[in-house]
Amino acid sequence: MVAYTYHSSAQTLYDAHIKPRGPAFVHGRLQAAQPRVPERTLWSYIIQIAGAMKAAHDEGLPVRMIDVTKVIVTGRNRVRISSCGLADVLTYSPTSPSRLPGVPIPTEQIQEDLVMFGKLITALCCNNVAAMNNFGKSLDVITQHYSPDLKNVALFCLSKPGVHKVMPHICVCLSRATGMLTYDGLCAEAYRTTV
Repeated sequence: MVAYTYHSSAQTLYDAHIKPRGPAFVHGRLQAAQPRVPERTLWSYIIQIAGAMKAAHDEGLPVRMIDVTKVIVTGRNRVRISSCGLADVLTYSPTSPSRLPGVPIPTEQIQEDLVMFGKLITALCCNNVAAMNNFGKSLDVITQHYSPDLKNVALFCLSKPGVHKVMPHICVCLSRATGMLTYDGLCAEAYRTTV
């Protein structure tokens, strides 16, 4: 049995930002292209998702479901990661070692979460779920429409595994990029922009 919390009017990041829509009139002109996600909104999402990932990793749990079809928007830029733990339930094996809360998770699973996070950022920046299929073009789109700091966070998440690639380091990258001095300041700013 799997239980979940229902959020009325919630939609996935895919539905909110990437799903193709018919042409619409904007300022008296017919506009067919999807508008880009504003950078401030992206930073809000990034900070909230990084906070959720850090909280899960601190408890010894991998997230494993960081995807535009699994992260939902429940309010004004307020995001939640849905389907957490579902992969663990579906791939359960009685012979695998059991996880104890607070025990660090393997580095490989942290790396997988960070790569999924980087793919999510890239998909949102490019308005395309398949943005990673042509990474060079996607990187050009990010460079053209967003700040170097946003591009650097995405590249950090997508980079090869290493000892430097851990959640506390991404929080430092985020604090530098957004001008906040502490991770708590980042979370407070993300919450302020969602209320």
